[in-house]
Amino acid sequence: MMRFVSMGQREVRGQSQSSIPGKCLEAVVGALYLDGGLSAAKALFAHLNFFVSES
Repeated sequence: MMRFVSMGQREVRGQSQSSIPGKCLEAVVGALYLDGGLSAAKALFAHLNFFVSES
């Protein structure tokens, strides 16, 4: 359920929407690190950095 809060931000079940993508990325990197180690997590960051630099 969404509700509107001050400054035009929307809140979804108690979390501001701006924090949801960050928490999702943190969960993905954590799972990748636990499954594949530090080199796999570094590879993901390098891949994501490529997309950021392209825009």
